[in-house]
Amino acid sequence: MTLRWWDWAKDIIERHARDIMRGTPEALDALESGRDTWHARLRKEFNAPLEMLHGRTGLARARRSAQWRQGRPAWVVLLGTLGNIATVQGIEKHLLDANFLFVDLPGCGGSTAPAEMSVEGSADELLPALLAAVPEGVGVIGASFGGSVGLTISRRATQCKALVLLDTPFSAAKLWHNHAFLRGAIAARLDDRYLRSFTLEIYGVTPTAAVERD
Repeated sequence: MTLRWWDWAKDIIERHARDIMRGTPEALDALESGRDTWHARLRKEFNAPLEMLHGRTGLARARRSAQWRQGRPAWVVLLGTLGNIATVQGIEKHLLDANFLFVDLPGCGGSTAPAEMSVEGSADELLPALLAAVPEGVGVIGASFGGSVGLTISRRATQCKALVLLDTPFSAAKLWHNHAFLRGAIAARLDDRYLRSFTLEIYGVTPTAAVERD
């Protein structure tokens, strides 16, 4: 699952089509090379101030605040469901004395998908990237679903010094007001396997019906 070849660019998939079909140890080694090619291409696509951080199995797209200075308190900002860095970076102009690291959640914006489709899986994917980017310690600001991921990160990393939750759900299965939005997103992106998996596993939403989870 960590290879997630279906997320690669079309030309890379075509190049490794035989290896994908075989599934032998040798083929899996070749697919590792394909994943490395894909990640290298992703890194080249982003210039400063955007950067690609190494997560547990993939890459996380991030942007540091324009006025980043050593010695200031640092905050990681995590966005809500299906958002990207642009949806949360407006906070920067209101807190000029802090450093901000805006990060696309796994599978959102320019970040690669997590190996496990869950809040915990997203936290596990991001944690190595965040600790490498801000090793001295950091606070986390999480909006909506990003708050759920941030809460999990705060429980697993002693380097997380503070946590701010903005409209964060504590039971994603019961967010009925999000279901119509998510079904609309699926309808607009029918070939997006990550989106279909995310909406089902996190929110219990299918393209035509909502299934409440315990």
